[in-house]
Amino acid sequence: DHVSMGSISARKAYKIVQNVEQILGIELLYAAQGLDFRRPLQSSVYVDACHAYVRKTIPHRTDDADLFINELAFVIETVRTGKLVAATNNVAQQQSIGFEQRTHEVFGVY
Repeated sequence: DHVSMGSISARKAYKIVQNVEQILGIELLYAAQGLDFRRPLQSSVYVDACHAYVRKTIPHRTDDADLFINELAFVIETVRTGKLVAATNNVAQQQSIGFEQRTHEVFGVY
């Protein structure tokens, strides 16, 4: 192709990935808040592990204030770096659950 749009497409894809990371981080923060409201009900070991990971750093909000930028930065960085996935995999190993193996079996992804 004489007029390649590859570089523009790559920049646009990078921006989309950044936006998805922000959306997932915000969803993670709100999911943790929602789980707090549903206590003492329990969820799966994976969801509880994710909740505990977030709550180690970010306490439950009781006021009706805007989110702080530090909280958002933490959850976005957690999503970006894969730390949340690592924490969940650690729980799976402690529970002797082959999470990665089961994922491959269920979804057929290798």
